[in-house]
Amino acid sequence: MRTIKDVIKSSSFWFFIVSVAMVIVQLFCLSKFVIDAWNFNYNDVAYKLYSFFTAVADAILILLLYWLVPRRRGAVAIALVTIMMLWCVIQVLYQPTYHDIMPWNAFTYVRNISPILIKSALGEFRAAHLVLAMPLLFTVMTYVIWYRRRIARERIGTRVRLVMAMMCVVTYVVLRGVLLFYPYPVLNDSASPTSRLKGYSQLMGSHNRYYMKYGFVAYAMHAAINGVLSSRTLSSDERNSVRQYLDDMPHYTDNIYGNPGKNLILIIVESLNAWVINLEVDGQPVTPVLNTLCADSTAVVSLHMKTQVKNGHSSDGHFMYNTGLLPLTSESVAMNYGDLDFPALAKALKGYDCFEQVCDYPSMWNQQDTYRSYGYDRIYSFADLEPQLERFDYVVDRVLLHQAPERMKKARKPFFAQLVTLNMHSPYDKLQYVNPGRISESNAYTAAVRNYLEVTAVFDAALGDFLARLKQEGLYDNSIIVIASDHTERVDDDPSGRASLSVEGDDCVFVALNTGHGTNIDGVMGQVDVFPTILDLMGANAYHWKGLGHSVMRDRPCAAALDGEVVKGVATPQQAEHLKQAWQISNLMITRNYFQKMP
Repeated sequence: MRTIKDVIKSSSFWFFIVSVAMVIVQLFCLSKFVIDAWNFNYNDVAYKLYSFFTAVADAILILLLYWLVPRRRGAVAIALVTIMMLWCVIQVLYQPTYHDIMPWNAFTYVRNISPILIKSALGEFRAAHLVLAMPLLFTVMTYVIWYRRRIARERIGTRVRLVMAMMCVVTYVVLRGVLLFYPYPVLNDSASPTSRLKGYSQLMGSHNRYYMKYGFVAYAMHAAINGVLSSRTLSSDERNSVRQYLDDMPHYTDNIYGNPGKNLILIIVESLNAWVINLEVDGQPVTPVLNTLCADSTAVVSLHMKTQVKNGHSSDGHFMYNTGLLPLTSESVAMNYGDLDFPALAKALKGYDCFEQVCDYPSMWNQQDTYRSYGYDRIYSFADLEPQLERFDYVVDRVLLHQAPERMKKARKPFFAQLVTLNMHSPYDKLQYVNPGRISESNAYTAAVRNYLEVTAVFDAALGDFLARLKQEGLYDNSIIVIASDHTERVDDDPSGRASLSVEGDDCVFVALNTGHGTNIDGVMGQVDVFPTILDLMGANAYHWKGLGHSVMRDRPCAAALDGEVVKGVATPQQAEHLKQAWQISNLMITRNYFQKMP
């Protein structure tokens, strides 16, 4: 066959179309199973169209190999449909347990396969999953009955096959390009409160989200690229740069600010802006508990902590507090490097019983890997909170802070507990997860700001109850309690009428209680400074790693680098350059696995 026109009339072309259609069916069905797992009643046309055209683009490119082989094209097509069937089946069996798409690197965890694992996976199989096998059966039957002999007699030249392959690539690029401008449907507001919480916690920051938004091919390429990059090691010049930078960092080992033997409770608060502190609505404080804590002369307080999170957003905040490293500027550390062995607070606190309690599933921001990487012994998640949701009006922060003291009471002493809240997360276009209160009835500020302040007030009240429980259980006095924002949040593009400690409203909250060294930090600090500060306050300075920040208990620059270019606060040119350089050093240490042999 000499022309493209002849190919389009051939049996080879029409069997290609059949194979593409069958892969589309598989991918489209998988999308439905994933959405069902998010507990949404997703029947809207917008989502179906997005899923369908994403599947079309993927299927065409997956069958690209069909045109690259000179013979046995039918066998290649059947092999590809078979591979996609197996991949889809694995995902629907993996999803109910891990609430996420199975990461590519997990396919290499051969040692994890056991009778218990196989039994658990097969226990998730449903009759509806058989639909994923139907396309393969149809492809095989069609090929054997109709196309096999016809395709065997056809000879397609190399040039024509390459043109067809190129057309597959062009079609994929065009479709994906169009979909970039198509509003990606995320949440269904008609779902019940429990379903919305489940769906949100399984969607944000997970492999699910990337796969559902960009499709199979982009997800596979993304994983492959990250796999190659993460396998690289430091060159001699890069290693020298890192060592030289670390040599210029403080190397104190004294524990003059330390409280060795005390428990550590780190509460990472979702989207807590410093400007809410001492803010009033109609003469009533929004955060009376936090106001009191920030006014305590025995507490270490900073209301000028600059947010340094990037694409990893909340997970970047967790990462900085736990490891003392800065996040990556172009990707999420937790999602792409979360299984690396980082130095961390939990590892610095030798002999501590370390656990994490979160409001979402471990799949969110890859916490099933990061809790181990950060040295925690165990993690409690949404599944542990769910039985008590109704009792607390589906406010997960209330459940989190209610359950935590009981777990702390049972934990081996001393313990380190990290609590991560959720309810204050955006969007704020309407009130979510909490019932309207006095703030919602006010005419102050914009509706978005009122909604944000309402959920903030609910958290503040829950925090007060939590601290009271700690005192009741005899845990408060022997614990250092750190409260820190995971990042700030721009609640309203119009800041008029909104109290803010900076023009941008980009200040986080940092409060440390029971440290024995009360101080108010007037200067600017960065989120990366939290790690060395906690080491200082816990008397853990014997640990080999102090992070890339500076303890606020020591002499330090009163500034923070928001990235490799912008520095906020007061610093000498030399100090500013050092702060900015930390971003490059952190990038090298993460992406080149600098800590692979460290304890």
